[in-house]
Amino acid sequence: MDGLPLFSHTFERRDPAHRKHGGNESSNLAHRKALGKKRYFYSRILILLRQAGSTGRTAKELARMLGVGFNQISGRCTELVQMGFVRRLAIRRDGSAVLIHRKY
Repeated sequence: MDGLPLFSHTFERRDPAHRKHGGNESSNLAHRKALGKKRYFYSRILILLRQAGSTGRTAKELARMLGVGFNQISGRCTELVQMGFVRRLAIRRDGSAVLIHRKY
């Protein structure tokens, strides 16, 4: 996917939870170890959100579509919002915020 190189320079530098754990080395190591799987989910989420267009999808919907638990997806969605690749709309569906690709 054309946006993947952005993940490497944006995300490898710093764990998005850095403020929570204050730079704890074991947390930083866990972040680096999980980075490959995070990138995989980033790309899958972005593809599904682009396909959804302006209708968007919730994290619950994305988890169901990817066949994984909500807990595996919700953090990646938050990180994509923080990086500016995804926008969170004010509307909710099934109790969850609707997410759209930044293109829409």
